[in-house]
Amino acid sequence: MAIADFNRAIALSPQNHLAFYNRSLEYDKRGQHDLQMDDLNQALAINPRYIEAYINRGNLYEDDPRYVQAYNNRGIAYGRTGQYERAIMDYDKAVALDPSYALAYYNKAGACDKLGRTREAISLYRQFITIAPSKYTQQIEIAKQRIAALGG
Repeated sequence: MAIADFNRAIALSPQNHLAFYNRSLEYDKRGQHDLQMDDLNQALAINPRYIEAYINRGNLYEDDPRYVQAYNNRGIAYGRTGQYERAIMDYDKAVALDPSYALAYYNKAGACDKLGRTREAISLYRQFITIAPSKYTQQIEIAKQRIAALGG
């Protein structure tokens, strides 16, 4: 019954991210995780600033440790809500799964920076610069600026 109501809400208002998000929660209860993922992705396509959808999407991947990007993305979501310690835990999981995943170092550095963990932030920014692919020119430049600002 709930799915039918969410389907009707989506039909009436196809740009309502909350309808997709709430339907995803119902799919989760039913164990229909592919449909849940589809709805979370749709909610984020409509409203890319909807933090709860990022968190729930990241939670979907906890049982699939091969998905490094999910831990990184959930870390970003935690960081956006000021939960830097939780973000760092997810960045650590991403790095443990793939030590070459440069963005996890960059994002962890930012979280450490916010927490005042200056030495750690500098070290992580440097590590990011060392392993980052050239396509991350903007982030590399920001990392260099942060290192200089932090006295590194």
